[in-house]
Amino acid sequence: MRKFAGTKLNRVLASGVTTSLIGISLIYSSASPAAAEPNLYPCPNNSFCLYYKSNQKGAMWYATYSEPSLDGYTFMNTGDGEGAYKLVKNNAASYANWRKWGGKVYYNSGYRGAYDAFRGWGQNGGYIEEANLINTYNENASVLLE
Repeated sequence: MRKFAGTKLNRVLASGVTTSLIGISLIYSSASPAAAEPNLYPCPNNSFCLYYKSNQKGAMWYATYSEPSLDGYTFMNTGDGEGAYKLVKNNAASYANWRKWGGKVYYNSGYRGAYDAFRGWGQNGGYIEEANLINTYNENASVLLE
């Protein structure tokens, strides 16, 4: 290591700047982006879940039975929290189905209009089906569970 060749004042100033830079770099390096964190609240067993964001991220809402209208339901504060307490109707981007049987997410209330169909693990070789909504992405109003 090279010895600092300067006056005492220069050494004190250099030491202070170095300490500040180390402190700043520790602050930035210890902060991790929320997107990198795992979803701490996965879809419960035997439930169908809708997520506020794509790829099963953000706030979550789940059902164990059909819902003819998602009006009035809100996302729970799960995942990275984005979308928490917002209305589920017309705000879901992805889903996870942890049920044995499938169903559909419909564009309109009352199980009408365009839909996204999904399979259950009993119809899918034992695998949980998770995907982004396509036909009802942010335009979802009812959920029919088989």
